[in-house]
Amino acid sequence: MACLTQRESGYYYIRLWMPFIKKIKVISTHTKNKQEARQLLKKVEFRESQYVVERKAFGALYKDWLQSNGEEMGRDNGAFRLSEIIKRYLKSCKNRINDNTIKTYESGLNDMINALKESTRMAELRRRDYQTILTYLKGRYNDTTVNIRLRGIRAFLNWSVENEYIEKMPFKVKMVKIKESLPKFITPEELRAIYANVSDPVLVSIYKVYESTGMRLSELNTSKLEDNFLRIIGKGDKERIVPIPEVLLNDYHIAKEAEYKTDRITRSFTKAVKKAEIKGNKTLHSLRHTFALRMLVELGDIYLVKKLLGHSSVTVTEVYTKFPIEYLKTVFESKANGDQVQASA
Repeated sequence: MACLTQRESGYYYIRLWMPFIKKIKVISTHTKNKQEARQLLKKVEFRESQYVVERKAFGALYKDWLQSNGEEMGRDNGAFRLSEIIKRYLKSCKNRINDNTIKTYESGLNDMINALKESTRMAELRRRDYQTILTYLKGRYNDTTVNIRLRGIRAFLNWSVENEYIEKMPFKVKMVKIKESLPKFITPEELRAIYANVSDPVLVSIYKVYESTGMRLSELNTSKLEDNFLRIIGKGDKERIVPIPEVLLNDYHIAKEAEYKTDRITRSFTKAVKKAEIKGNKTLHSLRHTFALRMLVELGDIYLVKKLLGHSSVTVTEVYTKFPIEYLKTVFESKANGDQVQASA
């Protein structure tokens, strides 16, 4: 027999006893109004009384109830359709997540809709849907991109639970295991070749700032200059202080005043890498890896490098220790000394 219950959040829920699986199904009414919740309860009770309680009939009852009452129950919180709740989620992201992350999440959630039926309702999500989504993603992207898409899907589902669109996570979102590879860094020779193929001097200043501070792509806009240090807001709104060489202060001011979009910065860098015929799939993020390895050589302390990069755990930073330190000294120290000799000459 169906009954009504209210939670601490104030929302009313309908509890349905499902005898064949010996479980209680709890469905949100998405309303705090007791009168509205009772009206919905009566509809469920009426339909329940019209069916012979058997597995097939009860399943049809539940499906029919969802289809006939979904829009009405979603009057205040949007329809139960997955696509509609995704729109609400992306809208809620605008004031708390940067634009690039939102675009990434949107791509993953569009893939989720494409992998499942567009008419899928939130209450219909099941454990088996994870495998359907994963198969869809693996058929289109490499493992790294698959994980990026899955992170967006996981964030959406967590938000849906918090906002009571679903009772609990319908499935566990497991990341694909990726074969570990060494971080791709850029040698001093390669950097000179790349900069030589950038026609916009403003972009050169921007790249030099990233190279000398190890900032993530989105952190330039949120960074602030304090004497010869940058106060950087990183992931999770965590702050860190990173020194910036005095010779690059002018480049930093140029980079901040330019306000170039991140897409333009990354595309131009990739284009310059190709023109310079640099192999190994080097990207703008490779400048961050380059900074990390150079700091490891100069400081010799993985914990200091962790702080400069803004990593949540030293375990993340330890990937850079896989390079032999003597090899790194050969790459960075000897070349730096050579540059100083040429400069003084």
